[in-house]
Amino acid sequence: MRLGLSQRGWNNVLIFASLFMIVLFNVTHQKFIANGESDTMTTLISPNSIIQSIDYSGVKFERLGAGWRTVSELPIEDISANDFAQAWRSLLVKPLMSSPDTRQVDLNFPIAIYTTGSDQIWVFEILTTNDSAYIQNKNSGQWHQITANDLSKLVPSFLIQGK
Repeated sequence: MRLGLSQRGWNNVLIFASLFMIVLFNVTHQKFIANGESDTMTTLISPNSIIQSIDYSGVKFERLGAGWRTVSELPIEDISANDFAQAWRSLLVKPLMSSPDTRQVDLNFPIAIYTTGSDQIWVFEILTTNDSAYIQNKNSGQWHQITANDLSKLVPSFLIQGK
């Protein structure tokens, strides 16, 4: 008694073995990526979002058509609100796996961002210490570390120095 597969049978075996290996490699690759998540850079707000307003607790940029209006309780110089809106959508930041040490905080203030087509208000908290700056996404609880140079792209300099 001879057990053998025809050519069609062997082709089916090879096809299913190949599919199984593709699924296996895909699953193991995703598990390896999930463990090394701290090296991944991400943006704070989706690059496809359209920001309607940015509220810095005292200074607010509001979109009016294609332009911007600045509402402020503080005397401010000429600022390009469009540059700040673009930075919030495009600046790459490093997520942290745990909360930073915030015992020696120099600066701490919230920022609220309203986007088009979303009922969700993006709320962030900025914390600076003498050597680092951190942003916490209050919606997800995720902490991000940024440089002082990157912080000045997200927040007007007079707010960082004035508080």
